[in-house]
Amino acid sequence: MVESARLKYIYTHQSDFRAEIYHGLRDAVFNGETNATSKGKRIILPATFTGGPRYMIQNYQDAMAICRCAGYPDLFITFTCNPQWDEIQWYCAKHKVKPEDRPDMVCRLFKVKLDKMIKDLRYNKLFGAKKAVIYTIEFQKQGLPHAHILLFLHEQDKYLTPADINKIICAEILDPNVDNAYYEVVKTFMLHGPCGISRPTLPCMDEGRCIHHFPKKFNEVTTVDKDDDESLLDAVAKATVKESMFLAWFTANKEYAIARELTYNEFPSKFVWKSSPRGWEPRKSHQVIGRMIFVPPSSGELYYLRLLLNIIKGPISYANIQTYNGVIYSSFRDACYARGLLDDDKEYIDAIEEASHWGSGYYLRKLFATLFWSNSMVRPEAVWEKIAMLLSDRILHDHRAMFGLYDLALSDEELKNLTLIEIEQILNSNGKSLRDYLTIPFPSGDTDHFRTRN
Repeated sequence: MVESARLKYIYTHQSDFRAEIYHGLRDAVFNGETNATSKGKRIILPATFTGGPRYMIQNYQDAMAICRCAGYPDLFITFTCNPQWDEIQWYCAKHKVKPEDRPDMVCRLFKVKLDKMIKDLRYNKLFGAKKAVIYTIEFQKQGLPHAHILLFLHEQDKYLTPADINKIICAEILDPNVDNAYYEVVKTFMLHGPCGISRPTLPCMDEGRCIHHFPKKFNEVTTVDKDDDESLLDAVAKATVKESMFLAWFTANKEYAIARELTYNEFPSKFVWKSSPRGWEPRKSHQVIGRMIFVPPSSGELYYLRLLLNIIKGPISYANIQTYNGVIYSSFRDACYARGLLDDDKEYIDAIEEASHWGSGYYLRKLFATLFWSNSMVRPEAVWEKIAMLLSDRILHDHRAMFGLYDLALSDEELKNLTLIEIEQILNSNGKSLRDYLTIPFPSGDTDHFRTRN
């Protein structure tokens, strides 16, 4: 009911979300569309609508910014709702209902317990001092919620050795005579199967194998493996409100000396946006990580503006951004050239390296293929040599899963060859081929049995 009311409000107040429409245009530019004729009338869900595409994208980008700053997470924790919790059983008995009859109450209790868990991780240092905590809530097929939690720990509290890991993780069936309570929990909730050839009809069985790869190899000890025809670009370039956050950045650079020492990406770490006066003010508390949304090279001037915003500190106007060595250049692209940011296709290498922090391997390969058929790169062979191993991301994982060989090992040259095979497939779907580019090696071997995966 609450979500239906929110959706109805959004539907009947679209004019109030005019600024959010431009975020929709930015999404189109992100996907490489610069012609407005392909965009029809639609209902826009604001970024504040929980579960909406912009809500998810913003939270995803925030999570990637945290990973960029804090590094790889140390612990992956799954927190699952259990309908056998005493509180749920008490409520159901009192009101003579089943848990599936009151999903609202089940979700409320789950959120209360999850908040307590997050508090223990953040403030009570359950696993040590934290750098950051990220979590997302999903719903199982049975309708019960569960949360996936990523915990980033400080260097002194990381679990680096098998002995450290054994202090917090126990992957064994406990002795019921020593710890009967935990034995019952493991026996009831954490055992899989038995499954296998003798029980082929179980849900986990597919073509005679368990999709979860049980039974697993036993290890004696813990081991560690390391709507108009206006150009979308022009529409995005216009200010959507009287004083946008970007223009207010120029004003803050005029007023505060410390602001002139920060790039646009670093700016939120020292300043906070105040919506009522529509301006930036010095930050008094909280540690914040700044980020800018990814912009592909096909976006033209937006892409070059983003390159400049990563290095220029304290500008007070667009002209300042376009100025280098006393010369005001007519475009952001020309300013990038003057600063040497576009020499040797460096901008494309940087774009792919940045996209690798959040994009899948397939996305990177498709981006690289797009740069091919658009003839954007001057020396594609130099770009290939720099980012070949980034483009091979998930190739080994996909082929292990494809052939059921989970110990499969491939050399760097074999990974590069398989990567070229997938790039060739992407190019073929667009009427192109690596044979059209003599400076790039053509993959060897039979390519028919390999499949592209996203």
